[in-house]
This record gives sequence, structure tokens and C-alpha cells, in this order.
Amino acid sequence: MRAFANKNSNGRNTNMFRRHFNATTVVAIVALVFAMTGGAFAVTSKGGSKSPVASVAKKKKKKAKVLRGPRGPKGATGATGPAGTQGPAGPQGPAGVTGAKGDKGETGLKGDTGEKGDKGEKGDTGEAGMCSQANPECRLASGASLKGTWGSTTGKTLVSISFPVAVSPAPKVIVQWEINGFSLGVEVEHESKKILGPSQNPESQTEAEEDQAAWKAACPGSASAPVAPRGSLCVYIGESEGSPTTPFGFSDLDEAAHEFGVVLPYEGVIGGSWAVTAS
Repeated sequence: MRAFANKNSNGRNTNMFRRHFNATTVVAIVALVFAMTGGAFAVTSKGGSKSPVASVAKKKKKKAKVLRGPRGPKGATGATGPAGTQGPAGPQGPAGVTGAKGDKGETGLKGDTGEKGDKGEKGDTGEAGMCSQANPECRLASGASLKGTWGSTTGKTLVSISFPVAVSPAPKVIVQWEINGFSLGVEVEHESKKILGPSQNPESQTEAEEDQAAWKAACPGSASAPVAPRGSLCVYIGESEGSPTTPFGFSDLDEAAHEFGVVLPYEGVIGGSWAVTAS
């Protein structure tokens, strides 16, 4: 039976194509396709991990790593290299805890004397002093005090208390006297004397204590620390020997104080201190 001749849409005979498309032709086409695609695989193996060639190389590398021999002994330490360039300073850290106070150090050597400073401005003129050009009469200033000592020897003696400067007006004289263990005050005037206090002639302990309180109020000091209020001369008894006679026995020699001092009659060995304060 004759072969049926097929025609395509253009009217050509397709048997001619069938005659040339055989097994040899298929092998040639496959070889051509492989040759074309093999170059693409080669390109992919150079730049990406998806290439089969790269995968095989990596497996070989891993296998070679596993097959390396044992590590050798550690070599000698090399020489220290040169210091590198100093880096920038880091940020300041937080303040540390204050440490304990250390021991006091030794005194250092004395330094050199500094240069002499400039002369200061002249100060204000002070108040005129006693016995100055502004106060030529040398009078004790109001409220100011003078102090000194006095004493007498055996026998009748006139004890002189002389002021170095005038005390004006003349002060009132109050003399300490000891009677039966009590300290009393005797106010001396011209040719007269009187005991300070309520009793001019104390006869009981109560009267003596009251007179003693009056003396302490008039002259609150002592022989070791004489004090006198304004307008008064206080004469304090210190050391004595024997039984000195009370100043009451020489009323005819009594006199009031002057601006320059006072003279007091005593008998026996006795002494003490005095203080006067200007009114």
C-alpha cells in the first residue's frame, strides 16, 4: 500500500520532515543543547553558591580540612611590636568614694619673707589721752579706775594713798575693817567715821551680818582684786601682824579724800590694796 501523502496548510508535503527526524538527529540536538547550557553552569559557579561546581568544590574543601594532620607545638613568642598611636581620651568616669583622712604631715620649712607692702592710709585721730595737750590737767576720765597698794609699820602711822592723776570730784573713802571675824566697811570723813549698814555698833551676829552685807555691796572686790564703784575709793585689808588698832582710835587725824588721794591713820603692821573710780 502506498504511503499517504500529508500536506500542511501551505500545501507542502510533511513526509520530508519525518524522513530526516530520526535517532541520530535527536542525539545531535541534545548535544547541542548541553553545549549551550554548560557555559551557563560554568558562569554560575564563579559568582553564586547555587552552582553544582561550587558545591563540589566546597565538599572537597571540607574533606581536605578533616584530613589535616595534628596541630604542631606552640611556637616561641614573637618580639613586642612598636607602640601604637595613642587613642583619644575616653569620657570622664564617675567620682570615686572619698578616702579616709591621712596622717598630719610634718611642718614644712619656713618660706622666704615677702616683699614689704605699701604704706597704708593714715587712720582717724583717736581720742585725747590723759595728760595730753587736749587734757593737760591729767584728770581721770569718768568711769575710769586706778589701783594700788598701801601698808603701815609698827606704831602710829599715817598711811598715804596718792593718786597718780587727779580724781575729780574727790571720791568717798570706804575702809575695810575686821571685827570678830566679820568684814565691815568704815566710811571716813573729816574728823569722823561711821560703819556702813543699819548698826553703827553691832552687838549681835545678825547685826554684824547685816553690816557685812552693806560693805560687800559698797565695795564688791577684795585685796587680791580691788574694785570700786563710781565716785568711791575702796581700801582693802590684806596681810596684818599682831592686833592692829582700829581706825576708830584716831578720829582727830581723820580727813576726807582729796582729788590727789587720802591719808589714813593706822597702828600696827598691816597692808592691802585700793581702787578708785572717777564719777
